This record gives sequence, C-alpha cells and structure tokens, in this order.
Amino acid sequence: MLGLLKSIIALPISGSKNKKIRQVGCNAVTDYTPPPTKNDSECELGSYCIRATVYNMDGGEIESTYHGYSKNMDIIKKTENACEYRKNHGSTCTEATISFLGDVDNCQNHIVLKNKDGSFRVIQG
Repeated sequence: MLGLLKSIIALPISGSKNKKIRQVGCNAVTDYTPPPTKNDSECELGSYCIRATVYNMDGGEIESTYHGYSKNMDIIKKTENACEYRKNHGSTCTEATISFLGDVDNCQNHIVLKNKDGSFRVIQG
C-alpha cells in the first residue's frame, strides 16, 4: 500500500520532467495593468444642441464652411439651404454631417459661415 502511494505521488513529478516550464519574471502587478480609461457617462434625457456642418467645395478645396446650431433637427435642412443659396457657380455643397452637443449656452437656431480666409459671420439668427 505504501509503495502504491509513493508511485502516485511521484507520478506528477516524473511526468513534469518532459514538459517545458515557462518562468514568469517577478514584476510588480502594476506593470501589467491596463491604462485608465475615461469614464463616459451614459446618455441622458435632457437638452441637447444639434450642430449641422456643410462644406462649400470648389475644385476639391473647401471654399466655406457652414455650421448650424439648434435644438431642432430642422437646422440640417436650413444649413444645407444656406450653403446652396450662397455657393458660387461651379461649386457644390456637401451633405450635412450632424453632431449632438451637450446643453450649450449659445444654441439659438443660428448658422455661422466660416470663409476660406478664416473670417466668420452669423448669417441667420
């Protein structure tokens, strides 16, 4: 009985001689922790500002940019119409891209025109 017990205990030891054992260095646990991530809050109900952006393109270059701000989705069409109305002959207006901003102070149904030289003006307010 004692011989059987010794052979059972010795079995895992003799079997591990043929296996390769990977040694892991003794590094601190903090060496392998993932970087901290930004804790994004979940979407909430409330007041949002919608920004619609339309580019006036001429020959592959941006001639002017239109940013429309409103709490209503109709700002998308208004921004596209403002670009179409003011574009030069031969230039085209892109389809609007929209962004949902948080509750900002200056979201009062207006469109800002930014020209190629960097100047800007409010064209609808």
